[in-house]
Amino acid sequence: MKNIITLLLCFSVTFLHTQVQEGDFVRFQFIKVEEDKIDEFESYMINFTGPAAEAAVSEGKMENWLLRRVAKNARYNAGFSHIAIWVATNPDPSWTSVWEKAYPNLSADARSWIYGKGEELYSTVYNASCEYITGFFRDPSKIPDVAIFNLIKTKKYNAYIDMEVDAKDIFEEYAKGLEGWHVMKRRGVVAKSEGAWDMITIDLFDTWQKANQNWWSDVPAKVSKKHNEKHGSDLREIRHRVMTRLLFDARTGKKDN
Repeated sequence: MKNIITLLLCFSVTFLHTQVQEGDFVRFQFIKVEEDKIDEFESYMINFTGPAAEAAVSEGKMENWLLRRVAKNARYNAGFSHIAIWVATNPDPSWTSVWEKAYPNLSADARSWIYGKGEELYSTVYNASCEYITGFFRDPSKIPDVAIFNLIKTKKYNAYIDMEVDAKDIFEEYAKGLEGWHVMKRRGVVAKSEGAWDMITIDLFDTWQKANQNWWSDVPAKVSKKHNEKHGSDLREIRHRVMTRLLFDARTGKKDN
């Protein structure tokens, strides 16, 4: 039971369609599911864990919970098949009361059996706790179907953050192909190691076609030039660029079976 609750907590920025604020914490769980278990895993997470996540959102336990499937052409390099996202949790109410609200007629023994069944379907590659810096949604009530996660190792940490903060208004004004955009910094000791990524940006689109276009080319050349002259252009290395599709969103109840 403890492990499945941790999975729920750590489980897309969607990304997010809530009004996430600077300083909010978002946890990402990078999950590997074997090919022959993917259908069963997704059904389990959407149809069993999903209602508990919806109850957690409605009860104020967390802002949102999302499950995304990684595109097959991105799995080889990334090493995971799904990303689950847990947004801004609160200590109250307890997870026990949340699960009881979601499944009032389910006995403790039945819950334990189902938890164990779920744990057989996946393995966690790793978790990452991140702090929200800045971003936007064009329509906060709409969840973009496609999200590209850029896992970044900064070369100049503070300078890179300043650059992205400054870019937010530019992207929001000019990059009309983007349905949303977010940037976060990774927390913890791992983020400071030489081999680990320490920042994440998320580009959001409503179609794969838009995601495959150079959306940044919509920014006027003179605006890009001014931005680059101010901040420089060699501040980061993208370690992984992972394309994903939304499977479940707890706030709106969107499901893709």
